[in-house]
Amino acid sequence: MLQLPFQSADIDEIEEINKAAKYIVSPYDKNILSPYSIKSYLFQKHLHHHEIRAVFDRNIISELTNFARNSSNITNLTQKSLALLTFLQIALVNVEPGIAVSEYCATSYNPIPDEELFLFRKMDNLPTEYLLGLALGRNNCLDLSKTLYRGEREEVSRPDRSEDVHLWKVQYVFSLKLYLIANSYGNKFEKIRSFIYWMWEEYLSGAVAFAFMAIFFSEKYGKMLKGVNSNNPEKAMHGIRNAAWDMATTHYWTNAVAKRKGNDPFCIFCTADNALKKVSKYIIEQTEQPDKERHFNNLFCNYLNHSEINELLTLKNELDQREYDSKRNVVKYGDDPHFFDNYLGELEKEAKETMKKKAQQVV
Repeated sequence: MLQLPFQSADIDEIEEINKAAKYIVSPYDKNILSPYSIKSYLFQKHLHHHEIRAVFDRNIISELTNFARNSSNITNLTQKSLALLTFLQIALVNVEPGIAVSEYCATSYNPIPDEELFLFRKMDNLPTEYLLGLALGRNNCLDLSKTLYRGEREEVSRPDRSEDVHLWKVQYVFSLKLYLIANSYGNKFEKIRSFIYWMWEEYLSGAVAFAFMAIFFSEKYGKMLKGVNSNNPEKAMHGIRNAAWDMATTHYWTNAVAKRKGNDPFCIFCTADNALKKVSKYIIEQTEQPDKERHFNNLFCNYLNHSEINELLTLKNELDQREYDSKRNVVKYGDDPHFFDNYLGELEKEAKETMKKKAQQVV
């Protein structure tokens, strides 16, 4: 019954662009919230009074703010990011850039977080008709003065370290261990089995890390942990820390989804990273279809045989039944930060030694 002040052909085109880009990950039944239907979002907003939020990863935020700084540089990713922003604005979805700005603060050489957030707010508040023209290629030059955002540039408290941000340190340990196992002897099955047992005995079990690991050890796992095969220590460490951010961002979103109750906001995840889309979809699948056998087959069928998958499944089932086994560090030490901080330090030292050896091999 709503009459939108836009041409229906433009709405259709924006929906088609976003459907083709596949940047939106939604954990909800399509009958409740169809991810690429503006009408579906407005239905939830106006009829059921549900707020809908979108968590953006850093790549999309950076693409939009870089475009704000240099409006003459429109890449394919820029165009898709503009189309996504337009879609969400028409659908009355609120964008949550916090975790992306935190990553920017922690990973950029000279971060200016207040400027980054200020530019994003200006982009996010461009008049919809004007933003629609940019997204559909009718306007080729950005005029940021058209923004409806009238807030002042505010000081953003930036984290002193990545470790200060939403469970980043937890994901960092997962990333370090993945790096070490990837650079150890053994085939993929043996490495995956080793990682599963390590999670149980020495560390923690995490759905995001488990899905990340499964994709990481597929044929293209090097793309997920950039630098894992590099002989350059700086590049390798950057890849490890970047992987931790990928997992932290995904966990931030899945945590919001898991904690949703009643009339709490729906929360979707927007990313241009194909690996993160896969991780997110595997987590949704596990939630919707808690059939562990089917889930394991979906995770590993592309590169492990049936017998290997069954062996991993048997191992995981056995370990899950021994949740309170005194052999586990999480049982022995609980949430003692001293133990886990020391453990992180040991893994980091071991990873750096591995990097050093690899660097020496090419000298």
